[in-house]
Amino acid sequence: MLELLETVGLKDGRKMSIRRFTPPEQEYADGFKHFMRYLGDENTRSVGSRSDGKYADCSIDRYCTGEIDGRIAGQVWYGWGRHERPAANFGQVYVDRDYRGLGVTNILMKYLHEDFKTSPVIGAMCTCSVPWIRDIYKPYGFHQTYPDSPRLYCPGPGSPFEFKDLAEQYYRSGFALRVVPGTMEYRHEIDCLLKFTLELKKKTVLRSFAASAVTSYQDALFKQEDNRGRIFVVLTLDGRCVGWTFCLAPLPDASSFFLDYEIHPDYEALAGEAVKDTLTQWHGCGGHSLLAACSVGSEKMSVFSDNGFKAVGNFRFSGTGETALMAN
Repeated sequence: MLELLETVGLKDGRKMSIRRFTPPEQEYADGFKHFMRYLGDENTRSVGSRSDGKYADCSIDRYCTGEIDGRIAGQVWYGWGRHERPAANFGQVYVDRDYRGLGVTNILMKYLHEDFKTSPVIGAMCTCSVPWIRDIYKPYGFHQTYPDSPRLYCPGPGSPFEFKDLAEQYYRSGFALRVVPGTMEYRHEIDCLLKFTLELKKKTVLRSFAASAVTSYQDALFKQEDNRGRIFVVLTLDGRCVGWTFCLAPLPDASSFFLDYEIHPDYEALAGEAVKDTLTQWHGCGGHSLLAACSVGSEKMSVFSDNGFKAVGNFRFSGTGETALMAN
């Protein structure tokens, strides 16, 4: 869907048309993808897939674009999953070099923030390590998740002002989990809400050996789309996303498939249950044999062992402790 919201004046006297773009809208998407071609590989794929409407059945992507003389001058974006009380991700703010210094970003942020205030999301998150860029977000309710953090948070309607309070509210105790196939629906709960929460709690997530080539949930999703395995999300019975698992071939040659998981600390006692359900679904669809890698003596090693993994050997890499390689 493509909507014209308003036409506004810029500092140099020219007019800019503000459009709200919600995929799928293929005719507009083609020009939009060309405008966003500056991004790196993963983000280029993300923008292309989102703007084509590939994930429209499980997530909503909302863009505000500014057009000057029929040409896209700038854009801002946020998106959320199609489930109850979702988390959102703001990002990909970009203005064409020919139109910088005219106030385009602030105009677009104003319109997108107005849209955000009527959305169902519990909060919007983004990552920004450049102080002057962070200043662009501040007038619209964004603040750092903790001092000196590159992570920013803006509370949704009715949500706590502080990120730590939102996280405590979201991850309140649950006593049972279910594991379901992973899609783009829960990307923002994992790559934003969970990631930011683990950093706040100073819980470093280290994927070992070849599994470290899986850089994010979105990266894992793209590997799944390329037929390099499957990913899963870990939900409480009332639908809150508290972690994820993957059975993937992390390296391009797809020679070996690895199992790994990431889960909120309050649910670590249920990690074995999540891994068991993951293995059941993986092997139920004829999945390959799996390897796992983790620090020797870690909680993960016990979880893998309890689910039938046997030690193959231990390795030591520069700057890290001893890593156990296990096979199922």
